Amino acid sequence: MALTVHLGLAFTFGESSPWVQGALLAATVLSVYGLWRDRRHGAVAGSAMLRIATLLVLAGIVTRVQVTMERPPDRRARLAVLFDTSASMTLPDAPDAGDPLRPRYERVRATWTAETVRALSRAGIDLEVLTFDEELGRHTGDAPTPYATAPDGSGSDLLGALSAMRDRVAASHIGGIVVVSDGRVAGEDAAAALVDTARTLGVPVSTVAAGAPYARDVWIASVRAPPFAFAENVVDIDVDVAALGYPGRAFEVRLYQGDEILERRTVVPPTDGGYGRVRFDVASDRVGSFAYTVEVEGPADQATRANDRRTFVIEVLRDKVRILHVAGRPDWDVRALRLLLRRDPNVELLSYYILRDLDDILRDPTPADELSLIPFPTDELFSEELGSFDLVVLQNFDYGRHQVGRYLPDIARYVEEGGGLVLIGGDLGLGQPGQADASFAKVLPVDVRRAAPFERRSVEIRITPEGRTHPVTAGLLDASGTLPNLGPLTDRNRVRLAPHAAAIGTRVLLEGAGTPLLLTAEPGKGRVVVLATASAWRLGFGPDLAFVGGMRPYDVLWLGAIRWLLRDEASDRLGVETDRPRYDVGDPVRVMVTTLGPDYAPEAGVAVRGTVRRAHGATDEAPEATFELTTGPSGTARTEIGGLPVGAHVVEVQRDGTGAEDTEDTARHVFLVDPPRRELSDVDAREGTRFLAALAEATGGAFVDLGAGDDLPRTFPLRPRRAEGRAARRTVSLWDHPLLVLLALGLAVADVHLRRRRGLA
Repeated sequence: MALTVHLGLAFTFGESSPWVQGALLAATVLSVYGLWRDRRHGAVAGSAMLRIATLLVLAGIVTRVQVTMERPPDRRARLAVLFDTSASMTLPDAPDAGDPLRPRYERVRATWTAETVRALSRAGIDLEVLTFDEELGRHTGDAPTPYATAPDGSGSDLLGALSAMRDRVAASHIGGIVVVSDGRVAGEDAAAALVDTARTLGVPVSTVAAGAPYARDVWIASVRAPPFAFAENVVDIDVDVAALGYPGRAFEVRLYQGDEILERRTVVPPTDGGYGRVRFDVASDRVGSFAYTVEVEGPADQATRANDRRTFVIEVLRDKVRILHVAGRPDWDVRALRLLLRRDPNVELLSYYILRDLDDILRDPTPADELSLIPFPTDELFSEELGSFDLVVLQNFDYGRHQVGRYLPDIARYVEEGGGLVLIGGDLGLGQPGQADASFAKVLPVDVRRAAPFERRSVEIRITPEGRTHPVTAGLLDASGTLPNLGPLTDRNRVRLAPHAAAIGTRVLLEGAGTPLLLTAEPGKGRVVVLATASAWRLGFGPDLAFVGGMRPYDVLWLGAIRWLLRDEASDRLGVETDRPRYDVGDPVRVMVTTLGPDYAPEAGVAVRGTVRRAHGATDEAPEATFELTTGPSGTARTEIGGLPVGAHVVEVQRDGTGAEDTEDTARHVFLVDPPRRELSDVDAREGTRFLAALAEATGGAFVDLGAGDDLPRTFPLRPRRAEGRAARRTVSLWDHPLLVLLALGLAVADVHLRRRRGLA
């Protein structure tokens, strides 16, 4: 038999012997009789109480009573509240143009109060208060909202927050979610994914819109600029400017390079909240990475100035590579190289080959203006226009026979100041008795003061260890690292290394028949390639020719040589780069430095020092960060730079022990640190409010628009309650407990003692 009391207690009585039950009944009758007999005595009340208690205890023992204590499962609802703590919640707006502007987070703080929390608690709802910006967090303060101070999160990743809520909803039996935000949480592409994610939670997602429809701000909405441009070519930069709260007002937009204003434009957005477009035209006469900034001059009373500027980088490349190609006579080798150079639309080729040399002029003194041939413009090419060429190619060319000898010092100066020179052999060039000027000879890796005999013979090509890693010839190797069958050449010039070859960094890349075939050098700031054969064309037209990466070996060789001569980034021996071209403010910038040795193999143990500066800061401005690194076995070293402000920055590295003027041992890279783009890029809350309304409707939640004056409801939609978990139950056996027996004896002794003191039987 069980007796249940509605306080979580249940009494259970077991079976007992009839003789025991009879004895208990007899004792009860005798006790009642004794009390009736002594009813006129003053002590009978106390004795009665003791006897009743004794009988109850004995009854519990006899009937083997047990007490079961049961606590039912917690059936209170749980509601998760997600407060947006991103920086956009600090933007001021108002319900109407005549109303005072108020930051969005303050509007929430005035509405969601401690009384709100108590009212929900009285309705049987427990709250779990969370925050989200770029990550989901927990509100640990005593205040009902996390808005005791202005929020400053750099993002509003509601999609990530709701995704993180999946496990929390299941583990904590959350029955609903409330999102308190301005709705600036997702772009157009992410809005649909966010709604789909909310649906998968299986609980209503209510939303509270903190933004109001009226704001005052002007901002750069978008910038469209090409990532690459060509030197001396004009590029268009389109800038969209939006304004809210300033109908019909004109704004000045400026384009900066560093602190210098390049251009100014005026724009009038066509509608309130609409976009107006301006276009800037920019042409750079230099090659490299350049940071530009566009800025709109906004009124002093606008919501924020954080969205008035945009910085971007344009990589300026060579538009046309100017190459001067001069050949001593037309032949197959000349034709092959001319065809290769003309095939590249970025190459501006001036090519000449000689049909009438000095000997012909002496034999036939006919004036040049009476001939159909074009006079060779020696003075214009090698004096006046020489500096305009990026590369000079002298192919089987005899300087003395064409009256070029007096210009050789100019060519040497051109190379030392950074120009590129190619010298190709043959019977007229390297094969003639040496007539080279001393200054010209010093920039060449081979001895041109003496003739290099021109031999017609079969020449097998062999790549040297240095050639395996050098950017000119490394591309000739196949995937297994071996040189494919290139077929024999049919001639060579038997050149000798110049006495100063080591001093100008000479490298022998290809050999043939025991003598150098292809050499490079780096005199001064320039670069030189010498090819001691006139039959290299066979690398593109020979029988059974092995292709390398789908290209003819001839093309691979010359394209590698031209890139190296023009200082393509891939041929630099010191390099620096970042893992991304742009970063959000606060993100660490990861910098990697690469060093190559003279043979272009990874160079370990190189000490490098670096600085990070504003891209267009003053020359005497202190760096924002400095670092020192030493490259490892792979020729690389890495570091992280943190705490950089918004804007364009340049990281510059140098080999330790070199000066800033040594460009060979200096590398630089430009990168950007962006402000919280989505957060403060657009202050208009209307789109966010519409999104929050759609999110609530899609998940069966409630929508509250604080900007329109809505009040918070007394409760929010919740998933129907279910009996979750098990009740807590504990059974205690009383009848066999020693204390219960002692209690019965104590009560009986007390009754006897009381009756004796009162003179009762």
